[in-house]
Amino acid sequence: MQNIVRLVLTLLLFLQVFAFAVPVQAGDEEEVRIGVLSFRSKDQTLKKWSPTAQYLTDTIPGYSFQIVPMFYPELEKATQQSEIDFVLTNSGHYITLVVHYGVERLATLKKMLQGNEVDRFGGVIFTRSDRDDINNLKDLNGKSFLGVGRYSLGGFLVGWESLLKAGVDPLTDFSKLSFNGMPHDDVVMRVINREIDAGTVRTSVLESMSREGRIDLADLKILGQRQTKDFPFLHSTELYPEWPIAKLTHTSSELAKSVLLALFNLSPDHQAAQMGGYAGWIVPKDYRTVRVLMEQLRTGPFAVPRNFNVTDVLRKYEILISAAAIFILIAVIVFILRIMNLNKALQRAKEKLELSVEQKTLDLRATEGLLENLADQVPGAIYQYLQRVDGTACFPFASLGIKDIYGVSPEDIKESADRAFAVLHPEDLENVALKIKESAENLTPWQDEFRVILPGESGPSWREGYAMPERLSDGSTLWHGFITNIDKRKLVEETLQKSEENYRHLIEQTQSEYLIYSHDKEG
Repeated sequence: MQNIVRLVLTLLLFLQVFAFAVPVQAGDEEEVRIGVLSFRSKDQTLKKWSPTAQYLTDTIPGYSFQIVPMFYPELEKATQQSEIDFVLTNSGHYITLVVHYGVERLATLKKMLQGNEVDRFGGVIFTRSDRDDINNLKDLNGKSFLGVGRYSLGGFLVGWESLLKAGVDPLTDFSKLSFNGMPHDDVVMRVINREIDAGTVRTSVLESMSREGRIDLADLKILGQRQTKDFPFLHSTELYPEWPIAKLTHTSSELAKSVLLALFNLSPDHQAAQMGGYAGWIVPKDYRTVRVLMEQLRTGPFAVPRNFNVTDVLRKYEILISAAAIFILIAVIVFILRIMNLNKALQRAKEKLELSVEQKTLDLRATEGLLENLADQVPGAIYQYLQRVDGTACFPFASLGIKDIYGVSPEDIKESADRAFAVLHPEDLENVALKIKESAENLTPWQDEFRVILPGESGPSWREGYAMPERLSDGSTLWHGFITNIDKRKLVEETLQKSEENYRHLIEQTQSEYLIYSHDKEG
C-alpha cells in the first residue's frame, strides 16, 4: 500500500513539474527562504536542514531553496515582515503564527530518532540525581526552575501543564522561575552545573546530548516520568503533534503544492532525510490539542483577557478550584446556618408558620447542594464534526466525554451523527441546524447553546458548543471544536434568583406576622 501511495505521489510530482517547467538559465532561479526554528545551535540547524533545501532545489525547477535558522524573536519578525516564504517551527509557535499572521500548515514532520519513527513530542522535567530533596514534581515547590522560553511548547508549556496537574503552579510556587532561551542544551548544562534546581526541555534532547558524549544520563533524575506506548524517549508530559511546515500568506499555492508533493515523495533513505534525522512527512495532524492547551494556560496569542462566563472562570482557575470551593462552601454554610437559626426562631414564635418555614428550609438546603456543585469541573468533549456534500454528517473523532454530552459512545456516531441529533430538544433542533448551515456557508465559527434530552433523564439539559470550520477538497466541511455541559451555570443562576425571591418573601411575611403577634399581645 505504501508503495502505491509513493508511486501516485511520484506521478503527481512529475506531472506538476512537467506542466509548469520552463527552461531555466543558470542564476535565474527564484530564491525561496525557509525559516527554521533553532532549538539547539544555528550551525546545527543549518547543517541538519540544508540537504532538504538542496533536495527541493533539485526537485522543483526554477527555484533555489535556502534554510534560514532563527530563534523565536527572529522567526516571528521574519514571518510578520514576509522575509521568508515557508516556516518550520514547533507546534505551539505554529499556533501563534496562525493566529497572528495566518500561516497555513502543509505537512507534519515524522522524525527518525535512534531508529524510531515518531510524530509526537513532549517535555521532560529533570534535576540532578544527587538531589535527595527532589524526588517528584511536588518536591519542586519552593525550588528554582529553568525553562527554555515563556512560550516554548516543548521547553515550558507542556511542563507547565504537568506541574499544574501535580499541584505546583510555576507562576507562584517556585522560589524563582526563569527562562534561558535557545538552545535547549544550555538548560541541561545549567542544572548539571548546580546553577538551578530543576529544568525542562523537549523530548529527545537528553538522549541526543548523551549520545554526543556531552552528558551522562546517570547524573540526572527524571521527575514525573511517564511510559507511553510506541514513544521511546524520556518524558514527563502529555505528547503533542510534531513540527509542521507551513506556508506564509504571500507564498503561491502552486509553489506550496510543489513543495508538499516533493516532501511527501521524499524517502527515509534519502540523504536529506538522513541528515535531517527524519523519516519523512505525513498529512498534517490536527493541532487543535495544542491550541486548547494554550487557551487553557491563557498563553501565547491567548494571553489577552477575553470576555468570559462561569465556564471560563472554572477553566481558568482549574488548579485553584479546590481552594475556591472551600471558601465558597464556608460562605454558603454560614449563610445557611443563619437562615436555619432564623427559621427555628420563627417556628417558636408562631406555630402558624411552622410548615412554611420547614419548606423554606428545605429549599435553602437544596440551594446549598446546587452551590456545592460549583466546585465540580464542567464535563465536556473535544470532537470533529464532518458534514458531507450529500448532507449527511458524522463525528470522525470524539473524546470519551461525548458520552456525557449526547449519551452515546464515540463509535456510535463515527459513521453517522443521527444518534447525537436524536437527543436534541425538538424546540432547539431547527436553530442548531440553521447555525451549522450558516457556519458551513460562511466558514465562520459555530457557537450555540442548546438543550438535549438523554434517555433515562427526567428533563432536558443544556449544552454549549464552539467549533471552527474548514472546507475540505471534496467540498465537505469539517469542524474542530468542543461541547460542554452548562447545566450547572443555568441551574445555579435560576436557583439563586428563586432563593433570593423566597428569602425576601419570607422576611416580609415574618415581619407582618410578628407585628400582628405583638399587637395581639399588647391588646
